[in-house]
Amino acid sequence: MILNDPLTGNAVRVTKDGEQLSLAVSEAEIEFVSHEKGLAFIATSTYSATGGEEILSIRNDNADLDMIVQNITVSTSASGVFTLFEMTTGQTPAGTTVTPVNLNLGSAVVAQATCFGNASVTGSLSGTTLTAHDVGTSTPYTFDLHTALIIPKDSTIVLQAATTGVVYADIVFYYASKIAF
Repeated sequence: MILNDPLTGNAVRVTKDGEQLSLAVSEAEIEFVSHEKGLAFIATSTYSATGGEEILSIRNDNADLDMIVQNITVSTSASGVFTLFEMTTGQTPAGTTVTPVNLNLGSAVVAQATCFGNASVTGSLSGTTLTAHDVGTSTPYTFDLHTALIIPKDSTIVLQAATTGVVYADIVFYYASKIAF
């Protein structure tokens, strides 16, 4: 059965009992912002570590949107501990610039972020530890943050590797509006 809305004239399909039939499509926020806005990115670092070194840092430079971290994946050629921390305000990381890649390959949008990696990130960095995990040799580990890590403008997170050998790290993130409840 089809009913017409008397105000708009739009047709709505209903059951024989007068219940409206609806179809809804649900997708994760990262899928939406990647597809519709081109605001999902990945920052990647590969580095031959020699000890407890900062291997990847990323700062949100977007004045209007929060940076939301979906996950961080790490692996190493020698087992070691990876620590993620929020950098203390006032410190300045430096090193080799990493350019995050847009996950919507058809988008020309560039990440508004300052990112260092592919070498030791310098600057006597310290801060509040968010999480740390022991990672086995050649066994990728994913810090699955379920989009709970929100980085406001001018805040920085840093990934540290306490290991020797080749280390790999990826940070998958996207930008989204602050949600007010």
